[in-house]
Amino acid sequence: MPRDKEKTAEMSEEERLTTLRRFGQELKEDLEKTAKFVRE
Repeated sequence: MPRDKEKTAEMSEEERLTTLRRFGQELKEDLEKTAKFVRE
């Protein structure tokens, strides 16, 4: 796990934002799928 922290530290601000954005998008999609499942 510590290796990930080192890797993140080496990433540029732009790369970090891109990663966060991608992660956020995946979370959003998961939430939407879950919400749809709960409604049915």
